[in-house]
Amino acid sequence: MDVAWQQVPSYLSKEAGLLIVNSSHVGGDDRLTANVDKQWGKNKTATSDISQLSVVKFDLMNCAGDTVLLVSSGLTPDACQFAANVSGELVSFPSIDGKSVMNAAVSGSVALFEIVRHLRLQAADVDACQ
Repeated sequence: MDVAWQQVPSYLSKEAGLLIVNSSHVGGDDRLTANVDKQWGKNKTATSDISQLSVVKFDLMNCAGDTVLLVSSGLTPDACQFAANVSGELVSFPSIDGKSVMNAAVSGSVALFEIVRHLRLQAADVDACQ
């Protein structure tokens, strides 16, 4: 099924949080902006949208409630616009000398592991309160 980015919010709950794992992002808004500029030829809309996104460390992601995980090796301008519109957060992973040490598949796997770990901790806290 081919769905335009403008249609994606209609498939999500209003409370859903968006976490973005982008293998070209290694820790700061400026680096991701530079990568999008290089990939998409200085698209001003995409650059300004990325600067609106907050960055969260992979082990501190907020996974309460519905969570959407967008895993990418490069964000298109439309994806950046979508992320900005839904207050998405960029997931930051450790890097060496400012270079990513993981590809998109590995980064996405680590993010999924962390989401499951958070959910299990939340479930254990609920069980302990009962």
